[in-house]
Amino acid sequence: SGAVAFVFWALEGLGHEKLHLLIEPLSRTRSQGIPIVKAPTRRVPTVYRPDFRPDRLAETTWMIAHHNDADVIVFDVRTGTVTESSAGIPGAQSLPVPGQLWVPNNRGGQALNVFAAMVRAASPDPTKRVVLYGQSARQAATAYFVFRLMGYERLSLYEQGWPGWSADPTRPVGKPKIQPDN
Repeated sequence: SGAVAFVFWALEGLGHEKLHLLIEPLSRTRSQGIPIVKAPTRRVPTVYRPDFRPDRLAETTWMIAHHNDADVIVFDVRTGTVTESSAGIPGAQSLPVPGQLWVPNNRGGQALNVFAAMVRAASPDPTKRVVLYGQSARQAATAYFVFRLMGYERLSLYEQGWPGWSADPTRPVGKPKIQPDN
């Protein structure tokens, strides 16, 4: 779900490097012979020291200063709400996350494959910083998760999303560039 993707983004932002998420239903996991532990895991108490990665978060002041930089690509991942007349962050490209992305048994990950194809069609340069925003941080985190699965490293989430950007009437507003296949 978007909540799982948000936790993934947050843990990466805190410096966790080896993350594994179970996105398959437990019934499918069991049928594949993957063991499921029912007892709680006991860990030795320790002091947690996060290694915060500020590059994973694009704050509003950063967005205002850099959303049009040549080495930054901004994607508006709002689902079903972006049209050629929609308002958005200037220079952003529309890349809507399919609503069925997290539905179990979605025909072998069809929605995930569709979104991955949309990302490839948008052909973001992996050397540039990609910033994702949506109607909510969870929605943007879903796109973040897919970009990470595809190997993108220079990713940031604009956690305030469109509601945060549009809350200040003095901020510039543009129209997201619609991809031909959207």
